[in-house]
Amino acid sequence: MRVLVIGSKRHLDDIQGERFNDSSRSLGAALATAGHEVIVCSPSFHTADPFIIEGMKTVLGTHRVTLFRLPSESEELYKQVYEPSELGSQVPGKLIFDHRIAEGGWRVIHLHAIRYADVVVAIGGSTSGTHTTVYSSELLETPVILIPTLGGAAENAWSYFRGRYYSDGEANILQRPWHPGADTWGTQIVEVIQSFAKRNPMAQTHYREDMVAAALGALSVVSWFFLFFGPSKGQLTLTLVTLGVNQVTLLR
Repeated sequence: MRVLVIGSKRHLDDIQGERFNDSSRSLGAALATAGHEVIVCSPSFHTADPFIIEGMKTVLGTHRVTLFRLPSESEELYKQVYEPSELGSQVPGKLIFDHRIAEGGWRVIHLHAIRYADVVVAIGGSTSGTHTTVYSSELLETPVILIPTLGGAAENAWSYFRGRYYSDGEANILQRPWHPGADTWGTQIVEVIQSFAKRNPMAQTHYREDMVAAALGALSVVSWFFLFFGPSKGQLTLTLVTLGVNQVTLLR
């Protein structure tokens, strides 16, 4: 599964910022352990991206990372952040990077990443970049997982997404903060990511809306048919009521 992680810590103080870093490392390690491909976009240490990568490197094996970047951002810059030479062979995990370049600015970069992803995970984040990515993902019917415990855009969007998409069990796990010794935190988050992406209620919501529109369209066609071909008003009413009941039953 391809997992886009988005978010930053600019809104946090130093102590909370370190918790953000550790949470991101834990999530990265859990994603690598589960064998998922990770998508990142930024070399900034203000974002979750470098710490997700650090976590992945702690897991033995080879892990895939797809990196969407602007043409103005050199590949060498990303290598300095994600593959510092001083680490060498000291880390057990090996990462294979796929660099993908796109024009149009950061918002377009994020749209490319969303379309490529199977699921989007937001942790912290600004009310501009991460906020826009979260709601763009919903619009594109890409499932979105919010980690609201570190504030920012993920927390701001929590009430909206919690009420529409997450089960009580999923919400309970997502609202648990990382803390030292929480060895299973990342694993539990990844389990929610996997189950949520599989059922993708965001796509189902739009499917239901399409079904309602189709039902109304069918009723409209039948209404015009009877009006032109002249059955009695009683027959018309009975037919429309029957069709309406059948359509409502199908939509349940």
